[in-house]
This record gives sequence, C-alpha cells and structure tokens, in this order.
Amino acid sequence: MKQERLGRIDAAIQRALANAISTQLTDPRLGFTTVTRVETAADLKTAKVYVSVIGDRHAARLTLDALTHAAGFLRGELGHAVDLRHTPELLFIEDRSTEKAIEMSKTLAQLAAAPEVPTAEQVVAFLQHWDSFVFVSHVKPDGDTLGAGLALGLALRAQGKTVAYFQQDPVPRNLRFLADTDKVSRDIPQALVDHALWVFCDMSDAGRAGEYLPEIPRERILVIDHHLGNTCFGAVNYILTEECSTGTCVLHLLKAMQAKITPEIATCLLTTIMTDTGGFMHSNTTASVLALSAELIEAGAQKEEITNQIFANKRFAATRLVGDALRTARLEDDGAYCWSVVDEAMFALYGADSEDTEEIIGHLRAVEGVEVAALFKVFPDGVRVSLRSSGRINVQAAAARLDGGGHFRAAGLTFVGPIEEAITAVREALRAEGLS
Repeated sequence: MKQERLGRIDAAIQRALANAISTQLTDPRLGFTTVTRVETAADLKTAKVYVSVIGDRHAARLTLDALTHAAGFLRGELGHAVDLRHTPELLFIEDRSTEKAIEMSKTLAQLAAAPEVPTAEQVVAFLQHWDSFVFVSHVKPDGDTLGAGLALGLALRAQGKTVAYFQQDPVPRNLRFLADTDKVSRDIPQALVDHALWVFCDMSDAGRAGEYLPEIPRERILVIDHHLGNTCFGAVNYILTEECSTGTCVLHLLKAMQAKITPEIATCLLTTIMTDTGGFMHSNTTASVLALSAELIEAGAQKEEITNQIFANKRFAATRLVGDALRTARLEDDGAYCWSVVDEAMFALYGADSEDTEEIIGHLRAVEGVEVAALFKVFPDGVRVSLRSSGRINVQAAAARLDGGGHFRAAGLTFVGPIEEAITAVREALRAEGLS
C-alpha cells in the first residue's frame, strides 16, 4: 500500500511541476523540457525530478541550472497544487533515456543494413547503450553457456554496470569454481526484467532457457551463439558458426571493448573452449583455438583447475553409472551406430543424477567403427537425447528433424513420448541423414 501511495504522489508531483515549468518559468536558459518521472522518498523529504531536454549537452546543462535556481519557487507552487503533509525538496536530474533510445534506434538501423552477421564493434556499440544486463544460460547448463555469460558479465560489472545471471537449473557441481556462480539464480529483480538487456548465450532459441524465463521483448535481447540453425530471436544476433564455442565469440567482443581479461574472465573463457572441444580432443580444436587458449593461459586462466574440475573429478556414482550404460549399450547398422539408455531407476540405484551422464556419450562414440553415437536419458518430462558423429553424418540435421539442434558433430534434442518411440524416431532421423 505504501508503494501505491508513493506512486500516486509521484504522479501528482509530476503533473504539477510539468504545468509550473511550462507556464510559470521565464528563465532564458530553460530549453524545451519534459518531466519524465518523479521518485519521492518514503519520508517525503526529497523528490528526484527527472527531466529530458531537447538539444545538445550544453542546452541540457543550462536547463538544469535554470531548474535548480527555480527549485524554491517550484516547491512553493507544488505546495499549493498538491496536498501533502510535507512538500519535498526538489532535486532535478537529466533523464537521457529518450536520447539513448534514439541512439539505440540508429544503431539497430545500422545493424539491420549491415551484412547478416554484425561485427564485434557493432555489437559493442549496441552494448554501450545499456546500463543493466541479465545473462541467460540454457537448461542443463554446460561450461560454454555459463562460462560465456559469466565472462562478459564480469567485464561489464568491472565497468560499473548492473549484472545478473538467469539460469533455470542449479549450477552444476563441476562449474561452481567459476567466478560469479554464486550470483546465478532463476529469480531476477523485476526492475531488470523490465529494463535490462537480456543476453542469451549458446542457445538457438529462447525456449532453451526453460519455462521460468520471463517474457522479454525482442528489442531487449542479444543472442551470442555458435550453433548452426540459430533462429536469430534477438534484436541483435551475434552468431559465429565457425567458432569452437560461444566463449570465443565473447572473447572477440571483449577485445573490441578493450576490456581487461582478468584471470577470472580468462578462466571462464578457457572453460568454454575446453568444454566444447572435449579438452582439445574434438575436431574443432584448430590452430587458432590453441592460440586463443594460449592467450587466456597467459592472462591467468587456471587450466589445471578446469581440467581437474571438469575432466578428472568424477563421483563414484558417475563411474558406476557409466559402467552400467556401457554394459547395456547396443551396436546397430553393421557397427556404425552405438546407443545406450539411462533412466531414473539407474540414477536411483547408483545415487547418480543427470550431471553424472556427461562422459557416457564419448565412450559410445569411441567404439571402433562407430560413426554415430546416441545416449537416451529418460526423465518424467521426456527423453533427452545426445548425439555425436565421427564426421560423416550430420547429427545437427538429424536432430533438427526432431526439433533439436547443435553442431555437425554434436547435437541434441528432447523427445516427448515413450523411450521406445524415441529410439525409433532417432534411428530414422539418422538414417535419413545417411546412416546405413
């Protein structure tokens, strides 16, 4: 109720001051002025009055000087116009939101007229229009989606920006060593929901963020990704499909920003690379990827910590789960297709959870002669399927047939239906892409 009352007071003060400024003040320094909003303190002793001024910075400064000079007179007029126990002291503040909106519109127009993928410099220009950011990770987060957002968030926070991190699921155990993970939450302050730029990292569509994602208008969305088949759902879409990770896309932005790559930021970025290259084992480990990794290590990235946490620190429950999944694995198509299933009964038997499944798909893919591997993870809300290819079969295209996505060699999807139907549907999708 107090907030509602203050809201009514703010609105009354805004109307009264707008009228007094336009009809009572004759100071020649006063430009064309609009009272955009008022924020009155709970004790009614002070009120911040935000005004926008048409003109350049000099015109704005002169107008603020004129309003400050007339503050006593305006307070008296306010006392006559609005019935308050105490008429607040007035503090006039320039509101540049309209000017920023015009500048942002120009930036977006330039991006629309530019080639399909904006440059890092153009994306940075867009970022500079915002004071608050929310970085979004996809459901079942991995080192790339989380590390990319953390890295850019840390850099912007160092510049004095307001930063939050939205993630529907908890931070995985093996990623909690990264800086700022204690700030990751599914609960975002309403002010940021209403006004911040939401930056989606490593996801092809907004649905990948989960059902708890608030509704955000497209004009307040930036997408940073490296996946094929991205739906480009943001006002700005920085999609670099040749990059090994979303984190390296972020690194290009940080370089364009001339941001300092601290050891914490470097560790987040190297985590994205090591996650998506399988510890430098996958085919996307190019000379340029190794060169970028060397830069990050020189900047203080903790490679040993990343290796220990992600690749060499497995729970006994995970080891037992891997063993059971490999024991029940199947070979089909003359040994070209290897797949296995894990379900809640197996999780319960070994005290494991979904985080303990990460290694299984790699073991299936490593079997001699296998061209495609699939791991089916059965949950109450559907069957989550991970796909890996040796290079001949495009598993991204196969996943897309079932509303999934990913990369040529690594993709995934969620199938709503019985496990038997999921196995059949994935097999047919893979055969449609050349598995035989």
